[in-house]
Amino acid sequence: NGAARVLHFHDWHPDMVYIDASHHALDVLQDLEHFWFLLKCGGTMFGDDWHWDGVRSAVLAFACRRNLSIAVVELARKNTKWIVQAKSC
Repeated sequence: NGAARVLHFHDWHPDMVYIDASHHALDVLQDLEHFWFLLKCGGTMFGDDWHWDGVRSAVLAFACRRNLSIAVVELARKNTKWIVQAKSC
């Protein structure tokens, strides 16, 4: 992921990361892994398209592996956001 590489190169650690790219599970999981590594302690990661199977399965697998909570907010039909609890360090 190009954006994650830029953040890493500059040693930047964001408070929040919004994931909204591919809907394929492997791509989403890679984004989650790359950005979680960079996320500041206490930071939050959230994203779009929970209604897509690939997004939902990747976020669930990622959260399960790290014992994290997920909140889902439905703003409108097919406009669902997901939020992963703050990163603890």
